[in-house]
Amino acid sequence: MLIRKLLLLVILTSFFSNISLAKTLPDDKRAAIDQILELNNTTQLLPLMSSAISGQIVRAMSKRNGEVDQNLIKLTQAEVTNAVHEEFVLKNKLNEIFYQLYDEYFTTKQLQEIAAFNASEAGKRLNEYSIKISQQSMIEAKAAAKSIGAIVHKRILDKLDKK
Repeated sequence: MLIRKLLLLVILTSFFSNISLAKTLPDDKRAAIDQILELNNTTQLLPLMSSAISGQIVRAMSKRNGEVDQNLIKLTQAEVTNAVHEEFVLKNKLNEIFYQLYDEYFTTKQLQEIAAFNASEAGKRLNEYSIKISQQSMIEAKAAAKSIGAIVHKRILDKLDKK
């Protein structure tokens, strides 16, 4: 789902920030957000974040020093996984990021409605298939877009020929 990708981007850019807004949320609003996070399996973002961060670090090492030793790659991946767990789970930063974002965009009532929908059969089905639908739509749109270059090329040539 596009929202999950945007949130992943926000999480990655917020990796070193200290967000403490969550402590000021009313209990009912925090409970609604917690329910949404649980229903959406938000913790599944952690391996994706670890992989993305590890990849960036390894690419940076590779650009600086050439080929990177496999043992160093494994060590980097392990340390990133540990650091992500410490920062986002043990220090609760993952939830705090979502608390801030959901608080900014939704009222308590809206969050409760979202949580109720996500708990419904339709909501569960949407959550189950939304990533697959997004991935497949990107693949199909990319395939369909391949013809655009040829179309634009022909149109430009036609317009230039008319001059």
